[in-house]
Amino acid sequence: MAEAVALPVLGEVLRQVSERIAKKLMEGKKLTDTDVILLLDQMNRTLDQMSRRIDDLGDSLNKRMDDVRDSLGKRIDETK
Repeated sequence: MAEAVALPVLGEVLRQVSERIAKKLMEGKKLTDTDVILLLDQMNRTLDQMSRRIDDLGDSLNKRMDDVRDSLGKRIDETK
């Protein structure tokens, strides 16, 4: 139960930190080491999520292509 509450809170904290870092960048201020580490971590998480989505889409597309191939194969076999 604690994890169910902690994850959304952590997500909100990371979003707010990212906004603060973006504001610093827009103002031309220097980033602290902690800012850079948090920014890189957030970018890494985003890239991981995108990679998972791309993998899922690839799997889905492969399944659809296999289904179409099987369906067309059956139709061709029926016409023989």
